[in-house]
Amino acid sequence: DELGKNTFLVDIFADAWNPFDYMENFANITCDDDYHHPCHIGHSRYAAAIQLLLQKIMLTNNYPTNKPSIGEWIQHDTCNNWFEPNVLGRETSDVDFSYEGFTFACFTPEKCTLELVGNEGTNLEHAVKGSITIKNLKEKDQHLAVLFMATNPSHDKISYPKTKVEILHSGKDGVILEKIADPITLAYGDKEVHVAKSLTLGKIPPGESIIRFQPLETDKKDPFRLVSYMITADEAVYQGVSQK
Repeated sequence: DELGKNTFLVDIFADAWNPFDYMENFANITCDDDYHHPCHIGHSRYAAAIQLLLQKIMLTNNYPTNKPSIGEWIQHDTCNNWFEPNVLGRETSDVDFSYEGFTFACFTPEKCTLELVGNEGTNLEHAVKGSITIKNLKEKDQHLAVLFMATNPSHDKISYPKTKVEILHSGKDGVILEKIADPITLAYGDKEVHVAKSLTLGKIPPGESIIRFQPLETDKKDPFRLVSYMITADEAVYQGVSQK
């Protein structure tokens, strides 16, 4: 009742009575118990739960099953994600916003990011920076968040630099928001993971903004990897990993 009549629980683990039970059950349906990627058993569980959820929604809202209709999509939130372009049916170059100091690269055949490489011939001492240009299409301030790749502490093969994230707006002077993207997650205990992590940046005004990135460490094996950005009416919270 508190969540509203159109909010429903996708009940994957009915026998999970606390977060630890849920994590243990979830680990059992992931590839090599990595706590992140569901295998065929996991996908089957999700598919069955979604089918039950749709049946419940249809009955609760009295939708006519013999005359399905599609309503007009109302522009509201914006999420631009280029992590799995092949899965989304997109070309690897299909990033529909301008960026500088980044290169589009896939670190596996199916996982792609924008890698922060800076300007040619520069290094950290010469202010290596990258930026992307985004637009808040609403006529009011909205929340901004970014997703980037992260690992557990002391990952065996991968390490990313902490990176300063600054927001500049076309209608304001100077930096309006600044935070640090820490590419370490503690959410999976002692598991070795390579996952996306979110960082909420605050509210941005309507119109064009620039998100600027600058690495703060030089001794890491890999470049900072950006996965996605979100512009939302409410603060976007990605529940899968540590948030800030």
